Amino acid sequence: MANIIDYLDWRGDISFAMSSFNDIDNLVLSAITYTPLDEICNSLADNESISLIRAAELYFKKNPIENIPEEEKHFLRSALLLKKASNTKRFDKIRITNYINEIIPESEVQFSAMTFILPDNSVYIAFRGTDQTIVGWQEDFNMSFKNQTSGQLMSVDYINKMADNYKAIRVGGHSKGGNFSVYGAAFSNSAVRDKLINIYSNDGPGFREEILSSPEYISILDKIISIIPEQSMVGMILGNEYNHKIVRSSASGMMQHDVFSWQLMGNNFETVQEPGVWSNVFNGTLKEWLSGVSDEDREQFVSIVFNSMAEEAGSSASSLPDSGKIILAIGKHLKDLPKNKQALFFDILSKLAKSWKEAITENFSLPF
Repeated sequence: MANIIDYLDWRGDISFAMSSFNDIDNLVLSAITYTPLDEICNSLADNESISLIRAAELYFKKNPIENIPEEEKHFLRSALLLKKASNTKRFDKIRITNYINEIIPESEVQFSAMTFILPDNSVYIAFRGTDQTIVGWQEDFNMSFKNQTSGQLMSVDYINKMADNYKAIRVGGHSKGGNFSVYGAAFSNSAVRDKLINIYSNDGPGFREEILSSPEYISILDKIISIIPEQSMVGMILGNEYNHKIVRSSASGMMQHDVFSWQLMGNNFETVQEPGVWSNVFNGTLKEWLSGVSDEDREQFVSIVFNSMAEEAGSSASSLPDSGKIILAIGKHLKDLPKNKQALFFDILSKLAKSWKEAITENFSLPF
């Protein structure tokens, strides 16, 4: 089985001049965005750039592998991917510019972006997905009751800013970064949209109906490339109008969201025709559940869950390593809430359980 690491071994000696930018290149760059480059890039002026090679050198000089704290080890694979890519003929001329990483708990914002300048002076504007902060997780869930989140609006501003300097633009990201890519591209200035080559959503969540029916969203549909694993869950959240490329994964269940598990051969993904049954179950559960819960109640539910987690773990989700601790944190928080909010929480939970049962029955034909 082969993944993006193998791609760099197989195709790393082939320049973009010899073989044009492809879907796998998109995935490599979107995965690199998870590398925390604050110490390296924050000192750069606007539009000043740094090579991938130099960024990797500085990152590991400041963060020797043996000194990386355990709670930050989830960044290591992306940093190692950055280092490996920077040492290939295909990626060594790429430069990074306009890195930004903002976490604003009071505004429920986790937003990170960077722009990769390719050798032909086209750019790949990349948005990082959900990181290990609790506020990052919460923003994902906020999409279920908000037409636009602060992070989505920031993605529009970022794309508009970068587009002033370049004539050919690709936009992409993984997970929430894929959602930001589509939203930012759709609601960017019309002159910017004319510069767009492709928009990549790598297992990114979708949107509410108000966005799906908007002329801005509809106008960019032919430029969107959606790539999801066969048991996609995150990519099935809310709605979209994409034609998905469905990719084989070496992982199972929710772990297929990990792009390092996506399978490929040469410069193409190994694909399947239909999403897996558990992806359909998850999708059916969410659609049924959301249709029966008002925006106001969704907001209350999300607030209870994430306030509980924040009280227990502070800012880092890594302090809640298992579902048991999350349940205990919610239970502890619920005791201090008014009876009506407690009742609301359990009513929404019961609706979720009912939706899950109906989705299981529909997909497996089991008698319940």
